[in-house]
Amino acid sequence: MSRVGRMPIDKPSSVTVTIEPTRIEVKGPKGTLEGPLTPFVKVQEQDAVITVERVAETRRHRAMHGLTRALVANMVIGVSDGFTKQLKVVGTGYRASMQGKALQLQVGYSHSVQYDVPDGVTVEVGAPEQIREGNQTVQHIPISVAGIDKQFVGETAAAIRRIKKPETYEPSKGIRYADEKVRNLPKKARI
Repeated sequence: MSRVGRMPIDKPSSVTVTIEPTRIEVKGPKGTLEGPLTPFVKVQEQDAVITVERVAETRRHRAMHGLTRALVANMVIGVSDGFTKQLKVVGTGYRASMQGKALQLQVGYSHSVQYDVPDGVTVEVGAPEQIREGNQTVQHIPISVAGIDKQFVGETAAAIRRIKKPETYEPSKGIRYADEKVRNLPKKARI
């Protein structure tokens, strides 16, 4: 049996779940999420616990068992607590600010880059911090991406990071995840 699929999902009292044969809807204090259900699994709710069971033992059924359980659990967590991804803009002279619903970034290009934040996600820019890395002081600007849909929050954070990926040869420049370790390659030796 799937180790992920076997685990029951604890449902908080503030969350209501509506299960239909082809879809599931989860409502909570932070919002509402809905998603499709495959005919490979059966989802049931009893006594504030949601369980996911396979209909058969084929390879496809086993794969969908764990996936469906993970998606339903993420919906329950999303509508009750929400998800957050932390990014940081690293580099001397780099700037980030919110202007209305758009994220304004100045990250080493000849122009500033504007990223329109999609609905369903909130982006916050923190105060810049000076952090010592190696033998130099570098400015870090924290950016927080939050929402109820885990996949959408991750996609938005990845799109912001893609604007200026961490540089390989130049240490401490670019947009990266807060917990990301950037491995810098040595510069080419002069002859």
